[in-house]
Amino acid sequence: MKFGGTHREIVDTKEVFSYEFLSGELEDVLKAIHESSQQRQVIVNAINAHGISEAASDPELHSIFSNGVMNIPDGMPLVWISRLKRNPLNRRFPGRQFFLDLCSFAERHGYSIFLLGDTTDTLEGSIKTLGSMFPSLRVAGFYSPSFPFEISSPETDHIIECINNAHPDFVFVALGVPKQEKLMIRMEGKIQAKLMMGIGGTLQYLVGAYPVAPLWMQDAGLEWFWRFAHEPNRLWRRYTVGNLHFLYLTIKYLIKKGRARKAG
Repeated sequence: MKFGGTHREIVDTKEVFSYEFLSGELEDVLKAIHESSQQRQVIVNAINAHGISEAASDPELHSIFSNGVMNIPDGMPLVWISRLKRNPLNRRFPGRQFFLDLCSFAERHGYSIFLLGDTTDTLEGSIKTLGSMFPSLRVAGFYSPSFPFEISSPETDHIIECINNAHPDFVFVALGVPKQEKLMIRMEGKIQAKLMMGIGGTLQYLVGAYPVAPLWMQDAGLEWFWRFAHEPNRLWRRYTVGNLHFLYLTIKYLIKKGRARKAG
């Protein structure tokens, strides 16, 4: 399926795990997202292996990803699987880097951003780091939800009010999968921002709380091992049970696609 707008001949969408992902070069994807955001509010979902596993057992998250037209492949496994089914994604768009790419885009076009999630210290540290990276970037505001934050609580209405009072163009939600995706859907149409994107633990990396994996490990699809090695107590279940579950889903998906090709 081709993507609309001036860049429709450059930015395509490719199906992986029944979800449509944007596929193209970075600048073209950014411009296509920007063009779409001029017509309606845009939600960007950065989906990786963990997100696929979560969606398999969470009907609401599955629906969000299925209906999303701005899904980006965050991780090499999705790219590899797309190649196996002969419908290859052009490249991966790591969520952390795509966040920075959008911040750079916002700076160049005079857009403001709002950061939602994590702790006040992390938010303030992130704003300081972003200020050194993008001196002209306007930060309209930030908000650190209570812990534990529940989307069904009255605080969600307060968050919506805070965002609208700040009048940002881009809102970045750092609550992790699937809470950030569900909150963005809850806020859709209720906030005035052009774009929302879930960024998970990106701000933690931005302030140096966690070390970033070397580029060669990211390109080799081994970032999960790097993270596991640095945070085994927190991530052991995600990267043992979670990875096995993703492998199961991959085999199941490829078998289903293989049968569909033979039937067709």
